[in-house]
Amino acid sequence: MTPLAMLVFISFTMLTTTDAMNYTVTRIINETLTLHKNTRFLLEITGEGNDSMIYMTINEPITEEDELLIDIVAERFDGMKFPVPNNPLKLCQTLSAERATNLTWYIQQLHVSRAFNLEGETCPILPGKRKIVPYMFPRNVSFLHDLGCGTFDYKVGIIKNVPNNPNAYVTLISSKTTVEMVTDNCSNTLM
Repeated sequence: MTPLAMLVFISFTMLTTTDAMNYTVTRIINETLTLHKNTRFLLEITGEGNDSMIYMTINEPITEEDELLIDIVAERFDGMKFPVPNNPLKLCQTLSAERATNLTWYIQQLHVSRAFNLEGETCPILPGKRKIVPYMFPRNVSFLHDLGCGTFDYKVGIIKNVPNNPNAYVTLISSKTTVEMVTDNCSNTLM
């Protein structure tokens, strides 16, 4: 192998191999579900206090042609945002891959379908009412990037492109879980 070829190979290897950062969730602080103005989803709350239940109604079938996306972001207490992954994923493909355990490991571990009680579903998803249960963020989680330590808002949203603007999105429904996360070597000092 020539020195130039070896250099290119080493550089490529450095770009493609990443050590995962392992985190432990020490506590779940809060969880919210937000319905943004749209006709596809409805939320209904029944009961009061500890006896209340949340139901999500899907008003029309969800199909591949709808091109709905799932957006996953971890936002640290200081405003730093870490997309997980870097770009939104196609909802129908993600649900199918999660069911077949074919997702990339760092996405599979999060079970994002649970945020909206879509676990085990594949498209088309038929209209109907489903009970929303609290999303259980994993106690131990790994990310490809160093997020630091502290309080994070972990957001999962079902989004779609704005017509005539492929780089803009509108959120239809979103889930936010606020957690405390630590790792062996915290890179941020603002804790």
